[in-house]
Amino acid sequence: MGTGHPHLGARHIDGTPRWSFYTKDTSDSLSGGVDASSATTITTADLNKWVHLTGVYDAGERVMRLYVNGALVKESARAATPWKATGPLCIGRGWYNGGVVDPYYGDIADVRAWNRVVTVDDLSGTDADAANGVPAMPGILAVTEIANWDFSGGADCFCDSATDTAYFGRPPDAEFRLGQHAAHLGFCLRWS
Repeated sequence: MGTGHPHLGARHIDGTPRWSFYTKDTSDSLSGGVDASSATTITTADLNKWVHLTGVYDAGERVMRLYVNGALVKESARAATPWKATGPLCIGRGWYNGGVVDPYYGDIADVRAWNRVVTVDDLSGTDADAANGVPAMPGILAVTEIANWDFSGGADCFCDSATDTAYFGRPPDAEFRLGQHAAHLGFCLRWS
């Protein structure tokens, strides 16, 4: 990773925490860098909520992009020539000048790293194009249903001591669904 470190996550900028994608111009820890940060400050209202961060570097366009929950929040030009990182990918902390820095206090889940530019269609999905035989494709932010229970009736309920029967008789479209978060080139983060 060199002696400097790129960063994707929460970072203090001008004294306030913001979602940020940052990279150094060279592997030297003293080199300058480019930052693509959200203009919105992270507040206590954001605690214990999952957020999906995507940091993209497009070498062809020489642009860094930061997406928060699938929305582009910052695009920054990066004129420096990309440098080859030589160390491991660090998740949940940074590496600076030969030591661990910036530990992340919260939960990280579903990390993905890509070897290409991630597009908005990768995040949000695409509509079907029947004329060209292309099916609709869900983006990686689409919730993946992993279980589905229908609680519309209570005939097979064996709850002898049920005190709340409000769920009985709900219409068939009232279902309980479990979802799965997806992330890539970044993290699903819960700030705590």
